[in-house]
Amino acid sequence: MDASLARSARALVALALAALALLLAGGASAHTPDLSQSEFSAEPGARIVNGVLVFHWQDAVRLASDEGPSRGDAGSDAFARLLKEGVRVTADGAACIPSLESARPVEGDGFAFVATFSCPREPETLSVALPLLGRFPATHRHLARVSVGAFGVEKTLSAAAFELSAARAPTGAPGASLAESALGRASRALGVGVLHILSGWDHVLFLLALVLGIAPMTARALVLPVTAFTVAHSLTLALAAFSVFSPSSRWVEPAILLSVAAVALENVYRPGASHRERLTFAFGTIHGFGFAEGLRELGLERSRLLPTLLGFNAGVELGQLLVLPPLVLLAHALRKRSPAGPRRASIALGLFALAAAAVRMATQ
Repeated sequence: MDASLARSARALVALALAALALLLAGGASAHTPDLSQSEFSAEPGARIVNGVLVFHWQDAVRLASDEGPSRGDAGSDAFARLLKEGVRVTADGAACIPSLESARPVEGDGFAFVATFSCPREPETLSVALPLLGRFPATHRHLARVSVGAFGVEKTLSAAAFELSAARAPTGAPGASLAESALGRASRALGVGVLHILSGWDHVLFLLALVLGIAPMTARALVLPVTAFTVAHSLTLALAAFSVFSPSSRWVEPAILLSVAAVALENVYRPGASHRERLTFAFGTIHGFGFAEGLRELGLERSRLLPTLLGFNAGVELGQLLVLPPLVLLAHALRKRSPAGPRRASIALGLFALAAAAVRMATQ
């Protein structure tokens, strides 16, 4: 390593240490829990509405307590207060009284609030407002479903738009066709898939590490590893969606960051390696389990799983296609400026990913 590159490496180490300090101060996570879901349904012939809200467990505890994000830190009183202040259910305009039934961890890293709402009458129109979404960042998305009898409405809510209503259809009114329901489900999942890539900086960094190591930048050299990555993450995404195998995100998230470091550092020590597609296939399997975290928040009902999975996976691929061109241009610009540019950037990227993985494992 020449003197200039050595000086650059020392500067990049300092930069990585500064990034580590910022991560420790901010408690960063590779996958910011930015999706949640809920379902509210009116019992036929009764004045009771059943509700279930599912958040990432860290979000759930932060909502109910300022004590710190660990399971069980907030008691049932805090959760009941959160339900009363942050969830409003009305039947034909009349307020329903909430009652917290349980607040418990669920599969994966979720935390579910299960509640019933006693209404003054059996609802013909059921309305739900979730002002608690105002406590989340503007990028947070919440998939809500409200149903009265056999008729339901689904909508993606946010801090800016947190209300949803559904009305009981008149007797004999036709319901939505299966094709329409599947299409709507797939289109919603597609949007979430795109958002998951665009907001998932760890996945973007992996793609950056990949393109930094491709020289010369030919179509074939780019297509093979990217295709291997796509096939691999599609396979493990399906495995997780169908509950065949789905490791916890507390292991998947650091592993994704380590995959970024591995590819970036290989750019330094084995530039132009010919087996890159095999490497990206192996790491793509890990990223697929990471994508499953976003898919899980959409609700994986068996009857609607296939359109959800297809739409979400298509969204992931679309998001990937959106971020690849600017990353390729960045790698080209670095290489044009200096032959050592991609190598220096790879050193910085690898050190940053290692630091972020260490922080993530330390804060689990």
